[in-house]
Amino acid sequence: MKINSHNIQKGKKTFVIAEIGMNHNGSVKRAKKLIDHASAMKVDCVKFQMRSLKDLYSKDALNISSGDLSTQYTLNLLKKFELSLKDFKSLSDYAKQKNIIFMCTPWDKKSVDNLEKLDVPAYKIASFEITHLPLIKKVAQTGKPVIISSGMASLSELNDAVSLLREHGTTHICMLKCTSAYPAKPDDANLITIKHMMDTFNVVGGLSDHTLGIEVPIASVVLGARVIEKHFTLSR
Repeated sequence: MKINSHNIQKGKKTFVIAEIGMNHNGSVKRAKKLIDHASAMKVDCVKFQMRSLKDLYSKDALNISSGDLSTQYTLNLLKKFELSLKDFKSLSDYAKQKNIIFMCTPWDKKSVDNLEKLDVPAYKIASFEITHLPLIKKVAQTGKPVIISSGMASLSELNDAVSLLREHGTTHICMLKCTSAYPAKPDDANLITIKHMMDTFNVVGGLSDHTLGIEVPIASVVLGARVIEKHFTLSR
């Protein structure tokens, strides 16, 4: 598996992703500062998240005054923190200037189309989207390497996702062990799962880490992880 010039395989440097996500809070200036910090930490990649709200949510949900109460808080934040395609293009160019890979998790098919305009070198499928088979098929059809998270997914759901990726054009797949707790306790990391996933699905193994500190990621590398994804922010 290769992302740009990075060979992601045994014996090579572990590929480290600094997950910015939505921690820019809708500010391009803050997003660039996060990229600066990631570059200073000498990670390989910065990753954001992209949503097309009108493609992802129903009209009722987007209508804050009449939609489901459970979505109102989330949607208010997503609208407030949403970046435009022009903003993402600026961030992609800025990351290249810093000699760091720009990646982005698409949450819907429209976002895949937009990310293709930015020519991202690989895709990440969030664990929350592991059963979003139309999205997975769309990503697979780009033919680019795909990283998927296992959090909250059953073995059968992971099998469906991997099979669909391979059926529609993806030949390089990395599966990240993910414990979906925020933060996750080290005791719940269950890192032995990494080798099991590698053997079961014939994929590159890795870790999407929600624990605090660096001990769990270090242990995961010992157990075969070739990709580490770690969330970070400038301030809580």
